[in-house]
Amino acid sequence: MVNTMKVLITGSIGLLGHKLVSHCLEDGLEVYPTDLSPPPPSEIISGVEFLKLDVTDLQSILSIFKTLKPDAVINAAAMTNVDQCEVEKEAAWKVNVEGARNVAEACSKLGAHMIHLSTSYVFDGEKGLYDEEDEPNPLGYYGVTKLKGEEAIRTATSNWCIARTDVIFGWGRTDRPNFAQWVIINLEKKQSVKIVNDQYNSPTLNTNLAEMVVDVAKHRIQGILNTAGSTRINRFDFARKISKVFHLDEKYIEPVSSAEFTWKAKRPKDASISVSKAKKILSHKPLSIDDALKTMKKERTPYQTR
Repeated sequence: MVNTMKVLITGSIGLLGHKLVSHCLEDGLEVYPTDLSPPPPSEIISGVEFLKLDVTDLQSILSIFKTLKPDAVINAAAMTNVDQCEVEKEAAWKVNVEGARNVAEACSKLGAHMIHLSTSYVFDGEKGLYDEEDEPNPLGYYGVTKLKGEEAIRTATSNWCIARTDVIFGWGRTDRPNFAQWVIINLEKKQSVKIVNDQYNSPTLNTNLAEMVVDVAKHRIQGILNTAGSTRINRFDFARKISKVFHLDEKYIEPVSSAEFTWKAKRPKDASISVSKAKKILSHKPLSIDDALKTMKKERTPYQTR
């Protein structure tokens, strides 16, 4: 009899987390979704038990890990609001650094493979298309905490994969719209939006990212791996592509310079990352922006309409 792989997911009600749960189930894995608070009614999956877990509480993590004995742990729990991290530095450090260390220590004790979600914001944006060997140099406190979290993991356990990604988008909670959702909502209401045309990223569909990360878990891939979309694009052109795919009027999209915005945190001008390695070793390949948006359109349900 073949034992089914057990996967525990932290941050399971986030934009990526709920897709990770769904993809694990599709692949026949035994999945344990955890988060600080229960999922909203629209995201409750029949037959899956949700567990409350605070990644800043090491004893709680150890207790759950000892009970469930997961083979792999996907750490998607994070404080990701860039400006919020700049203001609430203590909270950001607690989740993004101490939380990551706690999960890694528990994985080390139980012999579980840890897959940690990180970000291209560990780079300063001067180069763009960063690969796994490039030297990090974060501009803002969010990037600092994510880099320190990476370092904490590498010290706490030897069985790890750091999956760096960039600008996750897709269908998620309507009370927390991501960039693509926000553009769609505004254009459907025929409301003008100002979008910067001098910031470049590798936008990543949450469904595609979940597929890639579960691949990492199933094949026990180790080391740093860039798991993002395969297209480098600026925010304005990304918004225009969204308008085309969803048949919305792009006249409401106004290009502006990032200098026109006053943000609390500095953003890298070019945080795009190279996914050449992921294309070679993963079963599920990084999607182009066009294919990702077509997939997002197909995934739309009545719940996600106006």
